[in-house]
Amino acid sequence: MGAAMTKRERVLAAVQGDEVDRVPVSFWVHNFARENSASSLARESARFLQAYDWDFLKVQSRASYFGEGWGSQYVRSFRSTVGPTLASHGLISVADLARLQPLALSQPILIEQQEALRQTRELVGPDVPILWTIFCPLTIAAALVPEGVEGIREAMRTDPEVLHAGLEAISKTYTSLGRRYLELGADGIFYATKWAGPRMLTREQHQRFARPGDLRVLTAISDAPFNVLHLCAEEIYFADFRDYPTAVNWEAGNGNPSLAQARDLTDRALLGGVSPKPDFARLTPRQVKAQVVAAIEATGGRHLLVGPGCSVNPGSPAANYRAARDSARAIREPG
Repeated sequence: MGAAMTKRERVLAAVQGDEVDRVPVSFWVHNFARENSASSLARESARFLQAYDWDFLKVQSRASYFGEGWGSQYVRSFRSTVGPTLASHGLISVADLARLQPLALSQPILIEQQEALRQTRELVGPDVPILWTIFCPLTIAAALVPEGVEGIREAMRTDPEVLHAGLEAISKTYTSLGRRYLELGADGIFYATKWAGPRMLTREQHQRFARPGDLRVLTAISDAPFNVLHLCAEEIYFADFRDYPTAVNWEAGNGNPSLAQARDLTDRALLGGVSPKPDFARLTPRQVKAQVVAAIEATGGRHLLVGPGCSVNPGSPAANYRAARDSARAIREPG
């Protein structure tokens, strides 16, 4: 067993596949009532980190901010477990994607997120690695139009030029914003996509409509030490993402690879092992501990960060968080 590491040393060593003193662990969860301003989001993020002494902080920004800049309107929530409600879409129809323009980083909703990151870094100090979230362009496009996911899939078949124009504006915006987040103190981007399996699109459609925007954003931030690709889908085309320059986070099961199987499909760091929402809140602490132990055993504890396969339930039992943290820490000699 090596000497004790700082959080930053531990996380970055795990990402690189180097030896660690113990496997790093962290969880993330929305508190919807605290995501309505930069200061409240920063304070809640720091509080959650400090409450459980996580090794890194994945901040749960208000997910609706990705659409608000292009005109989507939401009724914000003041209940911790209930998300904001969509009031109106930013665009009238999919056809309006053709006129979408990139947002300036001075746009108020983007300034809010930049300020939230600045304050979060100030509150948690320099040693805690911070991940800031960006959704893939297809997810944002689907949120902007009344036709939603089905409208985007139809556009893939009938109006590809319109769709490409909208995706271009979105990817330009978040390429610039991703770079800005790194300048403000993020150690990497948590890049989330649900357009990752056959229930959303074919492999050919992924190559044509998803992959270019993904790689545009991820290439621009590839010098960050701790980028994570979150695959939020069933029957993921897991091996198709092996060249994405990121660690990988996903939920095992439902046609997705286990941690042990994933080790044979990618040479990237793996983040996961614990059931996300809705299951996490129903687990007992003993079951959480068993999942953590199994994750470490399946990988030998190398190139691994323990966490949920997606966010966990707001209002989850504190005992479950403690069980995950304590069981990861109890295994002092991974591998």
